[in-house]
Amino acid sequence: MILMLLTSFAYGQSERIEMKGTNEIGLNYNSWHRIYEDGIDAAAGYTELAVGYGRWVSDYMVVGGNLSYTRNGAIAETWNFSTSSKYYFISNKRLGLYAKADGGVLYQERTRDRAGEESTYVTPYLSAGGGAEYRITPKWVVFSEVSYLRMFSDNVISPKRNFMTWTLGSKLRF
Repeated sequence: MILMLLTSFAYGQSERIEMKGTNEIGLNYNSWHRIYEDGIDAAAGYTELAVGYGRWVSDYMVVGGNLSYTRNGAIAETWNFSTSSKYYFISNKRLGLYAKADGGVLYQERTRDRAGEESTYVTPYLSAGGGAEYRITPKWVVFSEVSYLRMFSDNVISPKRNFMTWTLGSKLRF
């Protein structure tokens, strides 16, 4: 751990870096919290691990996507496919701050819904948010994001269609 921190500090902290053409793969933990009229639900309504890929199309912008699979015991299994675009306001050797927008489709099969029947839901969504990343080395990054997510169907997870999402993850760039 100490060696990793020393390597990180030796890497440098200033100067804009050239990223165009760089690829990145990552592993993300996502937590979705329902938004009600009187606040945000503290307990996660939905969590997932996602694998992502991105490509820097300029020194300021990344486009990519995520894929995740979640199984909720014998009740439901969910696939989540999304595409995203991130615009970096700050991108130097150490730190990145960005705004992001993504859209996706949530596909869920429930073996037992509230009526005790099998059901399948396909729900599109859009989200907007922002994030920060810390570049431990030129190739390894840890990051955190927060987004507002809007679903366009009442038939999935909950009648509520608004979520606040939190993401923590790590990326490898090559």
